[in-house]
Amino acid sequence: MFLSLPSLKSLSVKAQPELFLILLRLTFPWNQLTSFTVYWRGETRDVPILLEPLRQCESLESLHIESYDPPIDRIFNNDPITLPALKDLLIWNAVPPLMIKSLTSSGTLQSLELESINLLDFYDIVNQCPNLRYLECSFVGWGSSESISLPTIVLPHLKELCLDFNEDTTWPPLSLSPLLITPNLSSLEISVGSGPLPLEQIADLIKRSNMTLSRLELHGYEHSAAPASAEPLLAILSSLDACRTTKFTGVGFPESILDSIAS
Repeated sequence: MFLSLPSLKSLSVKAQPELFLILLRLTFPWNQLTSFTVYWRGETRDVPILLEPLRQCESLESLHIESYDPPIDRIFNNDPITLPALKDLLIWNAVPPLMIKSLTSSGTLQSLELESINLLDFYDIVNQCPNLRYLECSFVGWGSSESISLPTIVLPHLKELCLDFNEDTTWPPLSLSPLLITPNLSSLEISVGSGPLPLEQIADLIKRSNMTLSRLELHGYEHSAAPASAEPLLAILSSLDACRTTKFTGVGFPESILDSIAS
């Protein structure tokens, strides 16, 4: 039946794992697909059902996998999945970091969105993606109880960066500040779910990459919006000469800065 659809390029599925078991019994043209979206409605332990069709998706350029359930690391056995044409990857839960690292190993990605990942896995994954233009990530901690030295990652093509630290963790938000160099970034958005925004690290991130931002959004925890330190806030504001859009929430401006803006 499916072989009579030679023009089939895009597939979006919202179903239980049993559907994939049915498709795998049929002759389905997985190698034709350039776009594949999966809204996973089964248990996370059943995610390996996706491995066989994914290994046949040699032409795939866009892959989205979304689930409400967190991933289970042991479900991926390290067998590589090579997607040589992949440019766009979105993973919301369900997929363990080892599998994500395999999916990104071709180095062809231009857009990457990750939900609920720790900082160490983030670096392993992003380090394989030098051609990224869009990067969005929601963090859930450090990923190690030990202090680990991480190398600097340069993303020369990155235009948009969105980081969400929405968990109350013990490591400083933006521990990644000394580790990312993004010289051509034009859009930066950072959100913190608890505690004040780490303005010093943000100012350092902007300065070290010599960013010329056209859009900056900073979202702090609104219930902790005590007046921020003036020095890093001034450093951030002074870097926005080319900025067309700015939005600050949960940031308490010191009176000295408000007086300067008013004058």
